[in-house]
Amino acid sequence: MAIDSACIIGRREKGHLGAVGNVVNADDVTAATSKEKAEVLKSFFEKVHLPDLGKPLPDLLSRLPEQHMALFVLETNEVEAALKQLDENKAADLDGLHPQILLPIADIIAGALAQFFNRFLASATLPAD
Repeated sequence: MAIDSACIIGRREKGHLGAVGNVVNADDVTAATSKEKAEVLKSFFEKVHLPDLGKPLPDLLSRLPEQHMALFVLETNEVEAALKQLDENKAADLDGLHPQILLPIADIIAGALAQFFNRFLASATLPAD
C-alpha cells in the first residue's frame, strides 16, 4: 500500500483547509472520497501499529554508549581576541551593541564575558535571549 506524502499534510488552499491529498491503496487505486481515504489510512496504520502487549518498552537509551563532550573552557585572552576581530564597520547585533563600542573596551569586558559563557557551557544550557 502506498500513501502519497501529501495525504498526511493538509493542503492550505483556499476553501480546502485541512484537506487530505492523494491516497493510494494497495491495488494502486487512488481513493476518491473522504471515506475511502479514511479506510486506506486505517488499513495502513492497522498494519504498522504495534498493540500494547502489557510489557514495558525496552530501554533503548541504556544500550547506547555514553557520549561526553570534552571539557570546553573559554579563556579570557580567547574572548578578547574574538572581540578585537569584530568589524567596526558592521551594524549593531540584536543586543544593540555596536562593534565600535565593544572594540575599545574588549580588554575590560573579556574576563566577564568568558565567565558568562563558561557558566552556560558548564551547565549545558543556553540563555533564553
